[in-house]
Amino acid sequence: MRSVLDVLDEFSVLRGDLDFATMPGRAIHELGEKIRSYAEEATPALEESAHPVYIGGWPSASFWAVEGDLILSNLLYSGQVLVRDPLADWFSDDQYFIEHMIPSRPGYRDSSDGYAIRMDRTRAFLCTVVPELYRLRPLIDAGIIVMTPAESVHRRRSPEVEALTGLLESAVGSDFTAYAKKFGPADIATEGNVRGLFVFAPSLEPEEQIRRAMRHGFRYFAREYIFANEYGATYVAPFDHERHLCREGVAQIAGPSTAVSQALLQSELPIFAGLTPFLISKIHDDDAFGEFRSELHGLYQNAPLNSSSAELGAYVRDQERTLLAPILRRTEGALDQGFLRRAGAAVTSAKYTVAAGLISDVVFQTGGLGVLLGAGGAIADGYSENSGKPGTKRIWSALVRHGRTVQSELSGRLKVAEGSGWPGATEPSMQVQITAGMLLGDFPIPVKEIEGYQQGDYRPCPCGSGRRYKFCCAGLERVRGLTP
Repeated sequence: MRSVLDVLDEFSVLRGDLDFATMPGRAIHELGEKIRSYAEEATPALEESAHPVYIGGWPSASFWAVEGDLILSNLLYSGQVLVRDPLADWFSDDQYFIEHMIPSRPGYRDSSDGYAIRMDRTRAFLCTVVPELYRLRPLIDAGIIVMTPAESVHRRRSPEVEALTGLLESAVGSDFTAYAKKFGPADIATEGNVRGLFVFAPSLEPEEQIRRAMRHGFRYFAREYIFANEYGATYVAPFDHERHLCREGVAQIAGPSTAVSQALLQSELPIFAGLTPFLISKIHDDDAFGEFRSELHGLYQNAPLNSSSAELGAYVRDQERTLLAPILRRTEGALDQGFLRRAGAAVTSAKYTVAAGLISDVVFQTGGLGVLLGAGGAIADGYSENSGKPGTKRIWSALVRHGRTVQSELSGRLKVAEGSGWPGATEPSMQVQITAGMLLGDFPIPVKEIEGYQQGDYRPCPCGSGRRYKFCCAGLERVRGLTP
């Protein structure tokens, strides 16, 4: 399965190395063009039988930074995980045609300077992210992690994103005072690298500013949710805010509440410590896990969704007791005593359970979410307009009762700003308030000093390569060609 790593491999064969810290800017520009060409033709190799998932609220958007035991353990239970391709999205021009928050990843061009190329940020981003992608290569090459460009989907489906954003706002955000008490600013992801960090002007009536801030969170969720459905992946919500939007937003929008049931696996799935990409790829197709994954997904697929909630609950409990629990015990025992333990990984005392929203209502006839998102294809595989027979689709799922946080699941590059909570009524002034939040710092600008001549074409290149401008980025500042 071809990935952006193959593009890097081919480029390194031509150049002889991939030292992005010192590589001439013109070479990086050429690489960007090759990555854009690849992204235009890229098609994710997702397999329906593998029941692919998209882990929302950051993990799939910044998967190269994930190191937490919860998400790595989930790779054992999921046949495939859809993730955003960070390199394709960085070099994508589509990102400049849709709204983004100011602290978001800026990409290859500077939107504040006529979309001129910013080679210094690009160099820093490549130096940070590419080594992490190679670390994950065993999972990428095995097809367990499937990297796919996302900005092009966000642009193409922006009308549907805005429609879903509005529906979510109506469904869960009408009482913003209560919402603000339930979720702090840092709980709300607004970009793949930003949570919170909202800027507020002092006001006697801050409610409208709070509503706008929350809408950014709804829009980001809508983009992730629609991206997952674009490729038939189930959206998984591991953190509180995303779970709330699934349960109180999507599930309510999709159809009558009586037609949306929640099945909860009472069996606690083990979280493993010490997992590495190599270990995961090695044991992913182990007989024990292969059988377990099959039963795990079969538990949902064969559920009697047209039955009452009580009957559905009884079905789930029976399936767990007779099928799932014995396999889970065998799987956990085999791994705890086998080579995984000898390799330094082990079953921890931490557990999590899985909840899945199951929809049986023919939402495509309600004028609700199905119509807005093109339910005949992306959101409800199994539904055929020709046959007129509704299928069933897990419209969301969640990793629950795990107690893990965003901080524990992402790497040390996560910068946490204590800041403040939602603002209260304040007399107007010239000062602004920045709320608490988190930022993934993945493009720290390198600084290299060169002694000697500092003027003209032979001055140090401002991109940070350590080379002279004439031999690095000369001419690139005039390569623009973008008019959003």
